[in-house]
Amino acid sequence: MATLRKDDGYAPGIFLAGERGSGKTTGCRNAAHALGMKWYANGAISMSHEMLGWIDGSGAYHRTPFRDAFEHGGWYTFDEVDRSDPNALLAVNPHLANGEAAFPDGIVRRHKDCIITATGNTWGLGASLEFSGACKLDEAFLSRFEVKLEWNVDRAFERKLVANASWMDYVDAARQRLRDAGVKYTIDSRAAIAGAKMISQLGYTFDKAASQTYLASLKPDQRKIVQGLSA
Repeated sequence: MATLRKDDGYAPGIFLAGERGSGKTTGCRNAAHALGMKWYANGAISMSHEMLGWIDGSGAYHRTPFRDAFEHGGWYTFDEVDRSDPNALLAVNPHLANGEAAFPDGIVRRHKDCIITATGNTWGLGASLEFSGACKLDEAFLSRFEVKLEWNVDRAFERKLVANASWMDYVDAARQRLRDAGVKYTIDSRAAIAGAKMISQLGYTFDKAASQTYLASLKPDQRKIVQGLSA
């Protein structure tokens, strides 16, 4: 997808959406390295200057990762974009679709090798039960990302990362009990990997590893469901 070019010669915006811990940000970074490009990134923003930069009281302009990628080329990742203030994003709409755009210190032409990507747990259509902090993003902003890629966990790859088949079976059984009970909660890959490290390095039992990873933030009745102690 990153090798695509529109009629104007620029790469289309790419939006990756998927469950937490699925490696969206890592995927962007690795793709940039595979293409021999410098990788730039920032997280959710609440004000537009976090992307566009600002001029301080002495008149000095302060650059941002987005500005560097826009002007000099590189792979830029707008991480957790669906956690950003929608109003702040409106100010950057022109920068995502045009060959040149206004920054606080003047008009800048976009580099032909600037690839703009965004990641989120949602498609920017608003909060869900799992991701209550997600914002509904403006359609004008979302339209800047013509290419969309669903990026969820590859379960076979997850097992290789965890490297403990018995523990992974234990985690997958807990996930299934959550689904069967209709509980909107995700046991992500980060928890599975952390639990495996506790087991191999600290000698934890499966139950103890679970209690200090994915069970910790659940309510008592939900823990019982996950552990198979109640229907």
